[in-house]
Amino acid sequence: MKRLLLITGIVLFLVASLHLTVSVVEAQYSSANYHQIGGARFVVGGDIDIVDGGEIDIEDGGIFFMEPTDDRPTAEEGYIYFDDSDNALTFHNGSGWVVMGVGTGDNTLDAAYDQPTGGAGKAIDVDSGAVALTAGNADNNVVFAIVQEDTSATTAMTITGSQATANAIALDIDSQTTGRDIEGTGANWHVTGAGLLTVVEGVIPTLTVNTQFNLGATFSLANGETIIGDTAHEIQFGDNTANYEDISWVFGNNNNIIGLATDTGADAFAFGVIDDLTGVGSIAMDATSASITLSADGTEEDFTIAMDGSVNSSLILSSAGTASDALQISTSAGGINITNGGASAEDLTIDGVLSAVGINSDEATVDAIDISASGGGITMTSSTVASTWTHTANGAGDDLSLIVAGAADGSLVFSSTGTAANAIDIDTTAGGIDIDMAGGIAGEDFSVTTATSVTMTSTENAAGSIHLEENGTGGDGTVTLYANQGTSTTEKAASVQLLSDVGSIELWSGLNGADAINIMVDGDTASGIIVFNDTGTGDESILLSTDLGGVTINAAAGSIDIEAVGATVGDIILNSGDDTTLTVGNDFTLAVTGTTTLPNNQLRRAVVAISDTEMDNLAGTQITLVTSPGASAYLEFVSAIFALDWDSVAWTEADAPDDLAIRYTNGTGAIVSELLDATGFATATADTIVQLNPTSDFAGGTTAKPGVLASAMVNQALVLDNTGIEWTASGNSQVVVIVYYRIHTTTELSLD
Repeated sequence: MKRLLLITGIVLFLVASLHLTVSVVEAQYSSANYHQIGGARFVVGGDIDIVDGGEIDIEDGGIFFMEPTDDRPTAEEGYIYFDDSDNALTFHNGSGWVVMGVGTGDNTLDAAYDQPTGGAGKAIDVDSGAVALTAGNADNNVVFAIVQEDTSATTAMTITGSQATANAIALDIDSQTTGRDIEGTGANWHVTGAGLLTVVEGVIPTLTVNTQFNLGATFSLANGETIIGDTAHEIQFGDNTANYEDISWVFGNNNNIIGLATDTGADAFAFGVIDDLTGVGSIAMDATSASITLSADGTEEDFTIAMDGSVNSSLILSSAGTASDALQISTSAGGINITNGGASAEDLTIDGVLSAVGINSDEATVDAIDISASGGGITMTSSTVASTWTHTANGAGDDLSLIVAGAADGSLVFSSTGTAANAIDIDTTAGGIDIDMAGGIAGEDFSVTTATSVTMTSTENAAGSIHLEENGTGGDGTVTLYANQGTSTTEKAASVQLLSDVGSIELWSGLNGADAINIMVDGDTASGIIVFNDTGTGDESILLSTDLGGVTINAAAGSIDIEAVGATVGDIILNSGDDTTLTVGNDFTLAVTGTTTLPNNQLRRAVVAISDTEMDNLAGTQITLVTSPGASAYLEFVSAIFALDWDSVAWTEADAPDDLAIRYTNGTGAIVSELLDATGFATATADTIVQLNPTSDFAGGTTAKPGVLASAMVNQALVLDNTGIEWTASGNSQVVVIVYYRIHTTTELSLD
């Protein structure tokens, strides 16, 4: 479908090569009104707007013709016209008109150089990759040729680099290493891809250096070429930059001398790979410090000073210096070997005639100084003054060892003819002393034999400060302290003694057997064993104790006598955590002159004598029969026996009731015994005995026992009380009360 708008002319349609001319003011084409005319000519006398993605296809050899003009259309982005003056298509980019190319023939680099004006195209902004000129292998053409026809001094080519980075490259020539990167005029010289500058034989190049010439690689001379210096008869080599030395060969004026000179003050000459100097007679140094140095950088690069020839000649190192190191032989890394290959009596002698001989090594190894004799012995002799052998250790394992090696009858002998008490003195100021004998057989014992005393003393404040140990295998080893001749039994001076001034003495055995520790006397029938504490005053000044097992004191034939004969502290205490069995094969006598004390829950007895005066005042002042048992305990009254020891006068009863009773605490405490009727006891005119049991008649004459608060019983004493008024003071008899009781704790009664 084709829509034609604004038709101002006559539209003619011709079929098959028909000429079509359309005169319109304006034609608009889009994808909606697109139409293709094949083989026809379509002429528009105005503007053509292609909108909405529309397009114009020219096919089958068709031509799109734009009439040249110098009248520019309206300046709108996207407009295109053919400029008649510039003879080029011109388009508007939104900012201005831009020439696209020439209008006749193909464009050339020379034409582009002058577009849109002369010389305007000489600059190329390479903003999308490098400009590449390529000649194929079959083209056989030079890729890029620069011809400068100006005969003046105008430069043919300039390369300017703005790189500010080290090692930046302004011109990079990258060819095959077998080819030539640069070739000079007439091919007289060239630089290969490997960086080698070659001058063709027969050509004599001239190198003119008006300033400093820096040579950073090898400079080679071939075919007999020479370097000749004719200024002051010198050839100078050097680097004129700061801090570098120079050297000149100075040619003498027919005096057979060639000298070395320098303008920079250099005072050392490094030979490098020149290893041999021959024909040298004497070397005389300046009157300053001097040295001859070999800087080795590999193995077996030795520096040898040798005297050859088997004749009576010597290699002499001599010094007339007066310092303490007038002659030095030193190394900073390796060792020093001095080998004497002479015959017998041609000895190696180091003799300090008027001074000392010092041998010193700073190496931290076990053989820092090695003095050895592989065939004979070594003798070290000193006299007149004290001699010292000092080894200064500064780390673990820095030992000083004196060793006799070899499985032969050789000994390490320390001998002294000194007369002092310490003729042989082995001391340590910090560490210990170990004497080990690991390789001996039976009979090759460690023996200390002396005609005087043997004393071992340790001042260490630690357990085991003196330790004697048997640690052999097989179980037959023993430790023996043996006095063969001593007969003394004196305290602290006995034949064999174990003494401790302030600490204890312990015999300990790990043997799991009945005879783990034996104290035995094997003398005659009068011998004995005494375990004696001379100063202890405590109850356990001698203690036989065992944590788990028992203690048995057995006399197979004699008696056992356990005595505590002290007047005030001579107690014997038997404590048993379980059953106690006492088996007597004959008579058993237990004689007690004092009080017998039993443990809690056991029946106890208290005996109290009451005077006649105390009996007179009993109603107001009670008499304590059993003292309070202490906190969390109370007294159980069992029974009591009253005995009146008749004197001459009986008491009389002033008024009833005036009976006696045993109660807690005081005259108001709970009564725990039966009442003792004063009639017949206080009025008795003869010795009288009455027994009271634990009952009570105080509550209305009944025998029922009421409950008593625990606070009225716990930690309360048992007292004797007159429950009525006082007896008359005429009685003069004494009363003895024997009380039987038990002690119970509140824990037993679950009262805690």
